[in-house]
Amino acid sequence: MYQSNMIGRPTRVTGTGLTTITSANANVIGVLCCGSATTTGGIQLFHGVTASSSACGVVVFASGSLAQYLPLPVYCSGGITMDVNAAANPDITLFWNPVG
Repeated sequence: MYQSNMIGRPTRVTGTGLTTITSANANVIGVLCCGSATTTGGIQLFHGVTASSSACGVVVFASGSLAQYLPLPVYCSGGITMDVNAAANPDITLFWNPVG
């Protein structure tokens, strides 16, 4: 069984809406939500550069909580697009590696 590297490229997202992280096949390692968000916000990952094929369900972080890291072992074919739902001051870091 293939096991991906647990050291990944960090990509920080500080705005809501859709953000394309990469257009290459990628392994997601995990996601970090900093404690600065003032309302409950969630993220969702999609395969590819459009938000048409879901790679995982919605991940929600509680409002006002301390920074939280969540292991999120997901393979995204055709790239990664992240949707940050409505949140004040979102600060999300996605850790991922290209598959090559």
